[in-house]
Amino acid sequence: MQALSILIRDAWLSILENPTILRCVIHQLIRQEDYIETLSRITGISRLTYKKEPFTFEQLVKDDRLIIKHQANEIDFKKTDVGSILKLRHQVLRNGYPITEVMFNEDHDYQSRHYGAFDRQENNICCVSLIQSYWNGFLAWQLRAMATAPEWRSKGIGRKIIDFMISDLEKDEQLRHIWCNCRVQSSGFYKKMGWREASNQFINGNAGLSVKMVREFFKTSHSNNENLHTII
Repeated sequence: MQALSILIRDAWLSILENPTILRCVIHQLIRQEDYIETLSRITGISRLTYKKEPFTFEQLVKDDRLIIKHQANEIDFKKTDVGSILKLRHQVLRNGYPITEVMFNEDHDYQSRHYGAFDRQENNICCVSLIQSYWNGFLAWQLRAMATAPEWRSKGIGRKIIDFMISDLEKDEQLRHIWCNCRVQSSGFYKKMGWREASNQFINGNAGLSVKMVREFFKTSHSNNENLHTII
């Protein structure tokens, strides 16, 4: 046993001294299912689709977006309280300003609704709030303080939290028009989801150049064999 241990040690030292051989060994290991499962447990990645999307050990170490990509399916979207999303609001929307810049009087109204997306470690990575309001004289929602952590942008998280929010409103029979004061550079995001511009551009305090966006919801009723659209 002692002789075998010495041989294994010497072989390993030889491998370490030769980068080419070491790379080959690592690439062989990365293809083994047991190694992948162990790696996934250690790193917290539980859904590595290595058979469909193979990648090397170097890619995994150098590109943390691979980790984010495989964690994306495990994000928890939920209705929450303002305290759990306030930090992200501040960091993304008013970094460098007092936190009071992102604290609204309506945050604690019983009608207000707050939504958050949380990763596997319960870190808040996206958030949005709804404040009861009016649009063209009808009861509506104002969307406020939508924010996504920088490392999670362009991964569909914002769209998913909006979809979750709308589904939650439908479930509670609270779906009605939703509007917001949107930074001009973010208007494309809303347009892709069926929102429209509803004002000229204007300066909105520290948020800068903005425009009003609205997502209108109608319900269809049947009367005298005609479809009538009424505002929700």
